[in-house]
Amino acid sequence: MDILAEIKPETVLRTKISLASILININNIYEAEYSPACFNLNATPNDKVLTVIRYLNQCINENDGGKNITLDSLEKQFFVNRYYLCHQFKKKCGMTIWEYINNKKISKSCDLLRNHHSAMEVSNMCGFNNYTHFYRIFKQITNMSPKDYLSQIEKDKKQYM
Repeated sequence: MDILAEIKPETVLRTKISLASILININNIYEAEYSPACFNLNATPNDKVLTVIRYLNQCINENDGGKNITLDSLEKQFFVNRYYLCHQFKKKCGMTIWEYINNKKISKSCDLLRNHHSAMEVSNMCGFNNYTHFYRIFKQITNMSPKDYLSQIEKDKKQYM
């Protein structure tokens, strides 16, 4: 019991922050490999939708954040009609290709914001063509602005101090 009494509060806080960081990293790895959109796929090795999801995840995680993803590029890359692909994607994933892409980009942007990048930097790193588009999509998905998101993070940090 004496050992526990000697532990400083800042040590406990550092431990909690480290644990939270580890859990966030585990969650990011899990999301990249086993996205919720993939759960209902019952995929075969030749499943185009699963292949497209893996490709999208890879593109979004690259430096440009998937800025060059278009239906035309997907059609050419996977030798499949864009309308058929969109229909199959929505049928299997329950969301459109663009909803999926935007959700992944905003998930990545939340991680970057937590790691002290500016909202403008995050906008570029996540493949948005301009800050206004990033702001609109961020608010649509998270129900708060990037600034409010950062404020919430700071508030949560102070709460645990």
